[in-house]
Amino acid sequence: MLLNSLQVAGLRCFRNPVALTDFDERLNIIFGPNETGKSTLVWGLILAFCNRHDVGGEQILAYRPWGTDLSPTIEVEFTAGGKRYRLEKGFLDQAQCILSEKAGDRYLRLADGKRADERVREFMLARFPARGLAKGSDWGLAHLLWMPQDKERFASPSLSRHMEDHFRQAVGATLFTSRDNRLLQLIDDRYAAVFTPKTGQISAKSELNQVRTQRRKLEAELKEARDRLENISVKSSQLETKEKQLYQYQQAIQVMEKNLTLLTAQVETVKELKSQITTAEAEQKAAVETWRLLQQDWDQVQAWTKKSQDADRIMKDREKELASIRPLVKKLQEQVTAKQVDIVDLTKALKSTNRKLTHAYKLKQSQDLLTEINKIKQKYTAAQQLEKDILNFQTELSQKPVPTLEQLQNAQQQQQQIEIYKGQARAQGIQVDFRPDRDFKITVITDEGKEEHSVGPKHPLTVTATGAEIQLEIANVGTFTIKSGAAELKEILDQLSMAKDRLAAILQTCQVESVADLQARYNWAQKIQQQIDNLKLKQANILGDHDSIDELKHEGIVKNQQLKQQCQELGINIADLNAALVADTAELEQQTKDLEIKQDKAQKELEALRKELQDKLDRQRTLEQEINEHQTLKNTAGEELKKCLANYRGDKQQLEQSLKKAQDDKEQKTRVLTQLKNQLPPDADHLERTAARQKTELVKKQQETFSLREEIAGLRAEINLHSEEGLYSKIGELEEKHEIVQGHYRWLAAQAQAIKLLYQLAHARHEAMLTSLTDPIREGINDLVRHVTDRPNRRLELAADLSLAGINISNEELPQPIDAFSIGTQEQMLLLTRLALAHFLSADERQLVVLDDSLVNSDSWRRQRILNLLNKAAADRMQLVILTCHPDMYRELPGKRYDLASLM
Repeated sequence: MLLNSLQVAGLRCFRNPVALTDFDERLNIIFGPNETGKSTLVWGLILAFCNRHDVGGEQILAYRPWGTDLSPTIEVEFTAGGKRYRLEKGFLDQAQCILSEKAGDRYLRLADGKRADERVREFMLARFPARGLAKGSDWGLAHLLWMPQDKERFASPSLSRHMEDHFRQAVGATLFTSRDNRLLQLIDDRYAAVFTPKTGQISAKSELNQVRTQRRKLEAELKEARDRLENISVKSSQLETKEKQLYQYQQAIQVMEKNLTLLTAQVETVKELKSQITTAEAEQKAAVETWRLLQQDWDQVQAWTKKSQDADRIMKDREKELASIRPLVKKLQEQVTAKQVDIVDLTKALKSTNRKLTHAYKLKQSQDLLTEINKIKQKYTAAQQLEKDILNFQTELSQKPVPTLEQLQNAQQQQQQIEIYKGQARAQGIQVDFRPDRDFKITVITDEGKEEHSVGPKHPLTVTATGAEIQLEIANVGTFTIKSGAAELKEILDQLSMAKDRLAAILQTCQVESVADLQARYNWAQKIQQQIDNLKLKQANILGDHDSIDELKHEGIVKNQQLKQQCQELGINIADLNAALVADTAELEQQTKDLEIKQDKAQKELEALRKELQDKLDRQRTLEQEINEHQTLKNTAGEELKKCLANYRGDKQQLEQSLKKAQDDKEQKTRVLTQLKNQLPPDADHLERTAARQKTELVKKQQETFSLREEIAGLRAEINLHSEEGLYSKIGELEEKHEIVQGHYRWLAAQAQAIKLLYQLAHARHEAMLTSLTDPIREGINDLVRHVTDRPNRRLELAADLSLAGINISNEELPQPIDAFSIGTQEQMLLLTRLALAHFLSADERQLVVLDDSLVNSDSWRRQRILNLLNKAAADRMQLVILTCHPDMYRELPGKRYDLASLM
């Protein structure tokens, strides 16, 4: 099959229609950057040739352009069996399939709907699944010969059953006949009636499984009856055991009740004693609380007494220190005042000196500004003169047309071409040699003009014309015209005429007569321009940082205004400025510096005095504050003492006596509590817990006895019930049925085993025939592998269905799986496998091979060998469609190229 054209629309990234037409029957390369839709084109072909038009499900929805409601449509023109067809296919909302056959210069409908799908499926030897998109193994020829992206990129091509007949015909094999196929299909059907083909397990719908289920059911019923019979015996034994256990429980309960009575009496005695202890603890706690409150009052009285004494002592110390600080504060205040007066005098003297220094600075600055203004005036005058000279040269330059360098070079080139054409014309032109018998005048007219010659026996005429003809005018005789018939000369003269016209146009534009004049005009203009550039450079040097004369002038005006303002501030005229005397700034600066040093020193001394004064004042305030605080504390302590002794009539001794009495009462209550606790048995708490535990155990034992009685009653009822069922006769009936079903099952199992052996034998024979059939293909693939890899010790191993089983290396026992090798090697082996299959399948007609960037992981050395193979394959038997984002990789290959990005 050959691909002639492809158009897709509404397919993933292709919202609008995109068409690729006039495919080359040998090699086609579709290239473009990533995400331009190269792989989508391949999947478009797979949708068209390998899937039903009415397919549904989530998978086909994924082909709709994202965020749109568009439906994929695909139109393919292809050639198969020597005929040309057009397939129009739509999906989802535009589901349709139309297959047309070309007749003359138009297409006639051949089939539509499902019949068209079926015809296309037969072209590709594909299989359509019951629902959903077809898997790679269902694609038929596309599965063998196409190499798309995604997970199918590394899927090994394999030979399915429905392709075997076509494959045998392609390679001319007749080892497995159609009768053998029917027998194999019959065996497969019988095998599928008993076993599941994929797992080899017994099918759930088979008669063997149904009989096996019946047998298992009878075995379960028989086991249940036997278990129930056995259960009666077990229950009787359990009943006897439970009755003995009930008697033991009843005896144990009597003992536990007697022990519990004794423990209860002991627990009551302990409870009475604990009640007395609780009362004693409350009295002891009250005595302790009374003592604690009195002790607290006593501690507060002691604490406030101590605080009052400490405050009185500290107050005396602080008053003594305060008396010594006050004279020092007065003295420091007097020193600070005197130092402030000195600083004021220094500040006045410094201001006076600064005013003199500022006046001197301003006078000097004004004199410098006057000098700068004079220089600006000189620059302005010089720049104005240069501006006039530049304008004169520019005016002179504008009075004549000035040729550009390109015009001059073009004119010179045309002049050279004219000379060349003239030389060629002379070589091809007309030459006249004339020797007359007498003297006379003759006029010669050529393309170059008219000339008069005097000729005679001693003055022969020799004329060489560059034109196609020469005219000789002889007075009183006539005009002779001599023409050339050379075709080459006519062409040369035409070119000469065009060159002259082009030269004349240039000369007319520049208003000169010749190329020499044009050169002179150009040189003159260059010289003038050079003078202009030199003047502009001088002007730029004069202007300096100024961009123009006006800017220089503006700066002079601004500086002049500054000078006037400064002279006004100084109270002096500009005319008298240069004659004004400037004071000695160095002497004034030194005087200022000396005064600043003295002022700074005095300021530091003042700061030191102020800091010392502030420290003394801070200490004075601190002492006064501390005296006040401790006086307050002393007063507070006296008030608090009165409060603490208020309940004791202000008598500290009465408080002390009350505290002693509370201490004695607390100790007496503690002794009574200790005596009661000593009377309590050591295991008092244990007795209560033991009584509670034994009571719990007694209740538990009574509950267990009750449960045991219920179990005994249940066992007796169950034994009585089973004794009335007739289990022995039921077991005999079930054993008879089981024997019959067991015999039927054995017969069916033997038959299933025979069918399984026949199935395995037939498929083993079929696989052996396929292996023999596909041996030439294996050799072809391995020839390609050895050519590309240059490793004779490696060989591809193929299964009977031609799927890749691995790579066999001569020094290893087992073949290595294909995925154990690099991605580059994997893609190379899969590509070579498809080329070998296409070679064998293209015996009758060319086969379409589609490769989607199948060499991106291959090294340059192997890639070059594969490219050579692709070139040869396209020339011999295949149509190759290569999609790539690396077009430079295939630049050496011939064929047609499609820039996909430019088509979108």
